[in-house]
Amino acid sequence: MRQATPLAPFIISTLGAALDYATTRIGLINGLTETHPLYNPVYALVVFWSLLAVAKFFLPKEALWQRTILGMACFSFLGAFNNALLLVGLW
Repeated sequence: MRQATPLAPFIISTLGAALDYATTRIGLINGLTETHPLYNPVYALVVFWSLLAVAKFFLPKEALWQRTILGMACFSFLGAFNNALLLVGLW
């Protein structure tokens, strides 16, 4: 199995936060409101990067744990998924 680059989780979480920001902006342009008054994608990115940095430091370097860290990085896409559901009217 091919090893992912050590920066892969950080790149994945950055893409997720950027997509969340983009879908939030689209929703705001279409008249929706943000429920969190202090929403800032930079804060979300700081939270995800902090979580990933701690996990990469403390978890073993075995393949299973590295895949777990990649899975945690994918949680950054949940905000974008939620926003997409709102935009198409399913939520």
